[in-house]
Amino acid sequence: MAAPGRKAWVLSQEAFDKLLAHLNPDRERAGGAYEMLRLKLTRLFEWRGTTSPEDMADETIDRVARRLLEGVEITTGDIYLFFRGVAMNVLHEYWHRQAEHPEPPPPSPPPPAERLLELLEKAMESLTSEEREIVGQYYQGSKLKDSRRALGIRLDLTPNALRIRACRARDKLEAYVREHRAAET
Repeated sequence: MAAPGRKAWVLSQEAFDKLLAHLNPDRERAGGAYEMLRLKLTRLFEWRGTTSPEDMADETIDRVARRLLEGVEITTGDIYLFFRGVAMNVLHEYWHRQAEHPEPPPPSPPPPAERLLELLEKAMESLTSEEREIVGQYYQGSKLKDSRRALGIRLDLTPNALRIRACRARDKLEAYVREHRAAET
């Protein structure tokens, strides 16, 4: 998650060891402190509404580890405050990138159920009478198998032919609704 134009820095074992030593001299406790720190940073980025809080937390940790490897001394009593300061810089860079290249808006919500039913009724009117009968009976009923068999006999269709006609009629309904919903937006 390096900023555009910046070469990605990879966390080395030496940098990671130095980071853990700063978190706690005891290696096992340092591991626990690392996990807690990463969780806090992830939550910080989640609360700020970022799209990839875990990646941003990792980027923050990598930057601090790189600084420690370069010899920077952390003088604050609470190391989390130093990490939080770096996290805020990462966050500002994120916001700046978002302003330059905003994410596409989320898809528009589906229309209210009433409007959808209106569209479906109009779509049904666009079908032939046979297609309406097939859709109306093929997809309804508590005993689908029996009702479909009876429908196939009445229309003189094999089960496979009936299924194909039902699918084609359903596809026409879906296309009609999709087309008219798109026209409304």
